[in-house]
Amino acid sequence: MLLDVALFGRRGTNPAVAFLHGLIEKHDLSEAVFLVDGFGYLVALFRLGLSDQLDYVHRNLIEK
Repeated sequence: MLLDVALFGRRGTNPAVAFLHGLIEKHDLSEAVFLVDGFGYLVALFRLGLSDQLDYVHRNLIEK
């Protein structure tokens, strides 16, 4: 299930943090799993305390 979608004009940690912060305000993410690929989102998840919810195994299977 997709919780939200956003398009930003630039890359990096600030847009990623802004997007994830919006998700935190709208949804209970206690059981959410994040399938991300990109330094900006890895840093953002760490800054917001969500880095323990990363799943690389399923992300790799989905990409295949």
